[in-house]
Amino acid sequence: MPKLWRRAPFRRLRAKIVSLCFTDGSISRPARAVVLLLVTAVVAVALVYGLSLRKSVWFWTAGSHFKGDISSGLRWGLLANETGLFQFYDAVEGGKVLGAERWRRNDYTPLRLTVMTAWARWVKRHYPGVVVWRDDYDFTAPMLHTNTVAELASSVLAFLLIHLWRVRADDAARPVGERPRAFRGVFAGLAGALLLWFNPAIVWNGHCWPQWDVWLVPFYLSAVLLA
Repeated sequence: MPKLWRRAPFRRLRAKIVSLCFTDGSISRPARAVVLLLVTAVVAVALVYGLSLRKSVWFWTAGSHFKGDISSGLRWGLLANETGLFQFYDAVEGGKVLGAERWRRNDYTPLRLTVMTAWARWVKRHYPGVVVWRDDYDFTAPMLHTNTVAELASSVLAFLLIHLWRVRADDAARPVGERPRAFRGVFAGLAGALLLWFNPAIVWNGHCWPQWDVWLVPFYLSAVLLA
């Protein structure tokens, strides 16, 4: 195949493509528009399919949902909602929270407890009288959507971080006076974002188990990007 590509007809075809897409070392407007259209299409398809996949896997793995973590999260959220979010930690330590066993220390950080409390308030509003977790998609939807937002934000940050690295590397290696290439870092960044968006471990953890470990990722990537 490499030898075939070097033959005269293919060399002329390759030269024609290059002359059509590039002018003075920079990509032409028609080629730029085509590339932008393709990138936009890939992003749109990945977004729609990724959202659909996350909802589908919940039902595909109905027998694998782990009740311990998600039930505990709702329980602490309900207790914090009754006690008051800002008074909760002192109340637990003082043994003033009904249903909070002294032997089981609360290990929820303020941000996680805030999200759980918001979910508990939503549950009380939409499911009056329910005090335990239900293995139901609509019941768990606020937490699953929160995971999705964290995953989407992480994918965007991964794209920005990889794009920044590739641009900096190109700037350092490019000869002085030479124009930068078009779409530097876009394809590498897009590949990284897609790998994170469709990471099986992240999808399983956030939408099959479910847990909320992915909440840490956007904060970490933001710190790296801004460093």
